[in-house]
Amino acid sequence: MLLDYISNFPPRCSHQLQPLDVGLMRSFKGKLRVAQHDWMIANPGKIMSVLHLTSLKHSVNQASFTAKNITAPFAKNGIWQL
Repeated sequence: MLLDYISNFPPRCSHQLQPLDVGLMRSFKGKLRVAQHDWMIANPGKIMSVLHLTSLKHSVNQASFTAKNITAPFAKNGIWQL
């Protein structure tokens, strides 16, 4: 679904991809930060490995990359799917 939006952009218009950074990735980073903090609280004294981060990322992906979260930043900037 996300690739549908990106593939519809004409060349040399990276400024129109800004909604992805501001709207989508900001929420993803925030939710990942909270998940990491919760993991550290639940596992005191343990070191987080790449395997732990991968499992956290999967759950955060499920919460962050929804159809509503993907389309909302574009609609806010007036970029509509054809």
